[in-house]
Amino acid sequence: MVAEHYLKGLEKSPGYTQMLPNSWADYIELVCLANIDGEVSVEDMIDRLAGRVKDLREDSAEALEELDKLEKESEDDVQPSRRAEVSDKWDTRVISYFKVLSLRHQLYGDDYPFIVKDDCIFAKKILGDNNLLYIYLLLCSNLYLFDDETRNDLANSFELICFNAFQKLLPQDSISYLFGKNPLNKRGRYSRGTFWEKLKKLTLELNEKMNAHVKKSDYSEYNTGDDGLDLVGWLPTRDKLPSSIIHFAQCACTYDFETKQHSSGHYDWLQKISFKNLPLNSTFIPHCYRRADGTWINVTKIKFTFLIDRRRILNFYDDSRKIQFKKLPIFSIVKNISNLKENVI
Repeated sequence: MVAEHYLKGLEKSPGYTQMLPNSWADYIELVCLANIDGEVSVEDMIDRLAGRVKDLREDSAEALEELDKLEKESEDDVQPSRRAEVSDKWDTRVISYFKVLSLRHQLYGDDYPFIVKDDCIFAKKILGDNNLLYIYLLLCSNLYLFDDETRNDLANSFELICFNAFQKLLPQDSISYLFGKNPLNKRGRYSRGTFWEKLKKLTLELNEKMNAHVKKSDYSEYNTGDDGLDLVGWLPTRDKLPSSIIHFAQCACTYDFETKQHSSGHYDWLQKISFKNLPLNSTFIPHCYRRADGTWINVTKIKFTFLIDRRRILNFYDDSRKIQFKKLPIFSIVKNISNLKENVI
């Protein structure tokens, strides 16, 4: 089921806009991983994508209409120059995607499960644990390729992966917990009870007070969720006074993290807890949110949050934390997926 759904999904052009070169780079990495020979060239991808122009989704209806027109004219063989123009458009696109891949080769170093050289990308023959962790994050960035069960397995484990990285970025001697509602967090400090009960417990442990306006009746007695807060951490002060160093975090596999980054931020949580010192807000995403020049894809989307993308997650992972990754059930799933191959590329 996993293999059929995943490989069938790879057969289709993902339909990303030109504004997401990093997502196209993801797609090329997955195609390379699934290639029977473990390699893909610029020309291979031009042939693969140009043949599926109808699957493409440009930034605007006008741009898509232009490509359709060019494609039709080339099929009618009326103007040979038009056929060359279609080819040039794909050349430019795919070359730009490979520039992103070249950056990743430099950016990730030994963690990168691929080698980019001479307009080709090659999958490493032997994948280490660090390479499999990269592939896991790559898969979480492309959940649309999987059946519901596998998608849930990948997404649920992401919060645990982020938690391990979260612990690394906290000050020494900090206390940290999973706060989010996660089926893999069955014995955690905040894994049971209603949201209201968890909120009271958290407020007490932070030595803070509930916002005077928030009431128990604001939340259903059946609400056992997390209200957008996945990870919590603080530096113990060894007293019962308010005002401490607090870290909140949200873990979002969705590409549109902009709408979720505030769910663990002080804007939302001041409505619940009257902080004396605002918590630092972090947002974990599995995407490599970088352009070919190393800058953020869209810096204007990052608003009052410490954004921790694929590169930063791996930065906060040391060898002891990679051992934790190997213990998760998702580890064997990632290994199996990385071994799946398309019949023909």
